[in-house]
Amino acid sequence: MCGIAGIALLDNGRSIQPEWIALMCDRLAHRGPDDSGIHIDGNIALGSRRLAIQDTSQAGHMPMVSPDGKVVISLNGEIYNFREIRENLEKSSGTRFRSNTDTEVVLTAYLEYDLNFVDHLNGMFAIAIWDSRCNRLVLVRDRVGIKPLYYYLDDKILLFASELQAILAPPIPGLNLEIDREALNQYLIFGNYPSPFTPFSKVRKLSPGELLTLEAGSLKRHTYWSASFVPNDSIKMGDAVDHLEELIESAVQYRLISDVPVGTFLSGGIDSSVISAFAAKNVSGTLKTFSIGHVDPKHDESKFSRLISTYLGTDHHELTVDEGPHPEKFVDIMGRFNEPFYDYSGVPTYLVSELARKDVTVCLSGDGGDELFFGYRHLARLANSYDRRNICAQGNKLPIVGLLKLLGPGVNRYLFHGLKHTIGLENSLTRAIEHFHYYRPYKDWAEYITKVHGHMNFGDRCALLGGFDGMGDEADYLRECISSSDSREAIPFLSGIEFRNYLQNDILTKVDRMSMQHSLEVRVPLLDHRIVEFAASLPSSMKSQKGGQKVILRKLCERLYPDPSVHRSFSRPKHGFGFPWLRYIKGPLREYIEDGFGNSRFQSDLGLDPHAVNHLLESFDRDAGYRNVWLVFCLLVWWDRNIDSGRSV
Repeated sequence: MCGIAGIALLDNGRSIQPEWIALMCDRLAHRGPDDSGIHIDGNIALGSRRLAIQDTSQAGHMPMVSPDGKVVISLNGEIYNFREIRENLEKSSGTRFRSNTDTEVVLTAYLEYDLNFVDHLNGMFAIAIWDSRCNRLVLVRDRVGIKPLYYYLDDKILLFASELQAILAPPIPGLNLEIDREALNQYLIFGNYPSPFTPFSKVRKLSPGELLTLEAGSLKRHTYWSASFVPNDSIKMGDAVDHLEELIESAVQYRLISDVPVGTFLSGGIDSSVISAFAAKNVSGTLKTFSIGHVDPKHDESKFSRLISTYLGTDHHELTVDEGPHPEKFVDIMGRFNEPFYDYSGVPTYLVSELARKDVTVCLSGDGGDELFFGYRHLARLANSYDRRNICAQGNKLPIVGLLKLLGPGVNRYLFHGLKHTIGLENSLTRAIEHFHYYRPYKDWAEYITKVHGHMNFGDRCALLGGFDGMGDEADYLRECISSSDSREAIPFLSGIEFRNYLQNDILTKVDRMSMQHSLEVRVPLLDHRIVEFAASLPSSMKSQKGGQKVILRKLCERLYPDPSVHRSFSRPKHGFGFPWLRYIKGPLREYIEDGFGNSRFQSDLGLDPHAVNHLLESFDRDAGYRNVWLVFCLLVWWDRNIDSGRSV
């Protein structure tokens, strides 16, 4: 695990200053405290900060140079199958390796397979390769998007880095850091900047499964992998559980490969319990597990993690949180995402990562299980609505629909509730009216999810941003999250959206940023691309039934935890870790919010309407609009830390 950075000058009017790439690497020191390196070749510079995991000797120093000195690589992440690739290369080309690192294996694979090298990799990674033989820069990101990679591009320069703050670090003249208002609008909907967006118009994220080349001044992007959510109804449950068990155990075994201590996050839920069971079985010695609890019983699930730990015989470490960190520390943590980020569960992720790093350098997590195996209750409700919308489509053919259109939404609502209480919702006509009222105004599911489940509604966003061309096209992003090859059956359809949107843009961003603040590498076995592809092919009945969700994972848990008292714990309703974010913004951070929201520089830099910002505070005083205030608060924290703090006085 490392942080990588680089610069490519696209004109010959200036030269790279060594301090530029040095400053970029310095901003990534938390990602790689063990070693640093810089390589400059004319108009190209590569940099690296290394967290030594595999072969911790200086043989793993990066950037790493090929034996002939013509190809250079920087790698962030881990290649789990590097031993198999190495063995194949030794047999096919007689290569003699100088180290036991995965970086050297990837470099050699590139020399052997050219751009097809990425097809051979099983891992999480962001890779930069400079090939002076053909003057080609290659940037590539892992299939699922576990490891981040940002890049700035104009007609004179390309910069790239593992985190946005590294791109902002060097004092390079002429960089255009104009705020991207379309992307800001996306943030107010989703609570994050979905890939490829960032706060800046000229900065983008390399998307998951994407490979970028810069050669002879021409930049090309290529998607080398994507998952298609198409159920194969011929798969039988018994065979599926057998195969899933084999895949997860293989994925865990891969992710236990390390020359430093490895543990697991253990919440006591299904996903982390499955991962911990296989880890405890395959690890050398006693597995260390880590969890976080809460003094409030409503938000505390620590007894379940202790139950699983006792059953597996792990060395369990637990942190109990009361009121949360000091307000200044809280703001500091929320600012470490390096872009506006709404998800306050980043705070407990930060704290449990801090706990784990005292004993291990690598942790396995259960992330991805909810998205792949349909674990969220709101998805089940959406799936139900999806099916009912088909009823609505049939109902729209009825003559009454023409009348409903003329009556308008107010009368429709009155009519719907009247029918609901007189003849009930089992009547197909009543259901047609219900779903005409609730779903008819939306073009498609992308628009419905955006408008109904977005954080800030359209009217509030228009007021805050003042409106702009294209502001009504927010659903286009989710439409791009829908693969043309995905099934239109409710469960795989919604799974595909959740996988490409929430998982990649929220969950993986949160875990990467918060764990790397402590130089802790988090590995995600359930996002092994073999498991992703298999899960995407499962029949819907193996993910969700009337009796519950994650059906196939529950079947697997019955094998791993045959004790009924343990297995019953997996039947509890799922709920996330509660955190008192509202207490912070209503109490100790209220003055910070008032001063920041009223700051004219904050308003003008981000193009926020002063009256709309003031209205947010007024509604907050009336105990309304909490989430809108939180959205703008997170925006303020980012601006304060990354924009205003660097302003020359």
